[in-house]
Amino acid sequence: MAELGLRESSRRNFRVNYINPAIEQGYVRMTIPGAPSCPEQAMSLLKTDLISLQNYHKT
Repeated sequence: MAELGLRESSRRNFRVNYINPAIEQGYVRMTIPGAPSCPEQAMSLLKTDLISLQNYHKT
């Protein structure tokens, strides 16, 4: 987040406003679900969303 010029409070807001809703709605998943603030944590698109994204780019 520092690379983007965002403060620590922006990180919390980003998680609350974007990451958590995307997880709850099933668009992304955490690679380490039990440790959301782990440095090795990553997010990945679910397969159905990846297919939708590929179909979007074909049109």
